[in-house]
Amino acid sequence: MNAVRYGAWRQDRQGWLFGLSGGALTTAVVAGLPLLLAVGGRAWVAALVWVPVWAVLAVGVCVPIAGRSAARWVADSVLHVVGAGAGWSAWQSRAAAGQADDLSRADLPGVLAGIATHDGPPFGALLTRPAIVQDSSAQTWAAVARISHPGIGLAEAGTRNRMGAGLAELLEGAAAAELISVVAVQVRTVPDDGAERAAWQARNVRSDAPALALAVNAELGEAMVQVGVRHEAFVTVVVPETRIGRQAKEAGGGVDGRARVLYGVMAELEARLIGAVGCSGVEWLGTAELAAAIRTGFAPGDRAGLVEASLAGQADRRRGAAADGRRRPGFGAGARPPALHPRRLVDRDVHAVAARAGRVDGRSGAGLHAVSRR
Repeated sequence: MNAVRYGAWRQDRQGWLFGLSGGALTTAVVAGLPLLLAVGGRAWVAALVWVPVWAVLAVGVCVPIAGRSAARWVADSVLHVVGAGAGWSAWQSRAAAGQADDLSRADLPGVLAGIATHDGPPFGALLTRPAIVQDSSAQTWAAVARISHPGIGLAEAGTRNRMGAGLAELLEGAAAAELISVVAVQVRTVPDDGAERAAWQARNVRSDAPALALAVNAELGEAMVQVGVRHEAFVTVVVPETRIGRQAKEAGGGVDGRARVLYGVMAELEARLIGAVGCSGVEWLGTAELAAAIRTGFAPGDRAGLVEASLAGQADRRRGAAADGRRRPGFGAGARPPALHPRRLVDRDVHAVAARAGRVDGRSGAGLHAVSRR
C-alpha cells in the first residue's frame, strides 16, 4: 500500500491568535497591562517584579499540558475536591438501588445522564428503525452502524490503495457537507464464545449420529472456542444540533425530523462504505442492538446469554409464523411457507448438496456441525 501524505489537516477548533482561545488571549493581555504601565512610567523596579508574575500567568494559561492548560487543571482539581467533599462524585445506579421505574431512561452518571436513545422512523428498503442517540449535554445527534469488512491482509496493493482512497473520499465528503462533526470508527477484538455454533448444534445434532463423530466434533469445538476471536467494527456518525436544527424543522421537527435529516447522511455514508471502502455489509443498529453492543463491550461474557435469548426469540417467531401459515388457505396441513423459513430451508439445501458431494454422512449429518452463520 503506497503511503499518502495529507497536508490540508487543521484543528477542529481554531484559536484567535497563535492558536489561543479568546479567554487565554484576554488573560495574557490583561496580565501584561501592569507591566506596560510600569515601563511607561519608568518604574523599573515594579516592572522587574511584575515580569515573573506575568510570565507565570501567561504560561499557565497559554501552554497546554496533556491537552489542558495549567489554569484549567487547577480549576478542575478544585472542582473535583469540592465535589468529592460535598458527595457529588458518589453515584449509584437506580437499578442497583431497586428504583429503576422507567426502563426507557439511560441509568448513567454525570454528564452521561443526558444521553437518550429514540426509535427513528422506518429507514431503508427493510423499514428498519435505527436508534437515534441524543446527547443533551453536547447538543448532538448520532447513529451507530455495525460494518463487515473483508480486511486488507490478503488484498492486493491496488485493492488496498482503492480502499484507502475510498476512506479518504468518505471523510472529505463528510467535511465538505458541513453537517457531520464526527465520524468515529471503532474496532474491537474479543474472544469467541461459540454461542452461535452451540445454538446451531442444538438445533441440528441428530440423536442417531455416530458416537465417534460426536466426540471428534466436541473436541474440535472446544479447541475452536479456546483460540477463536471475534472482530467487530462500528461506525458512528455525529451531527450537532446547531447544524441539523434548521433542516429538521423543514422535515417536520422533533425527533422524527432530525432522524429524517440524519437518514440522508446515513444513506450517503452507507453507499460510500459499501462502494469504495469495500465493506460487505452495513447494519444500522436499533435500540436493542445498540444496548447489546454496549453491554458486550464492557462485559464480553454476557454475549452468550444475549445470543441464546435472541435465538430463542427467533425460534418462537418461526413457530408462530409456521402456525399462522398452517391456518392460511393454500398451504397443506403441516406445510411451512418458504418465505417465512428461509434459514430452515438453507440448512436443508446445504445438507442435501453436501451429502450428494460425498462430504457429509447422509445418515448422521455430523459433518455439518462445524458450519456456523455469522
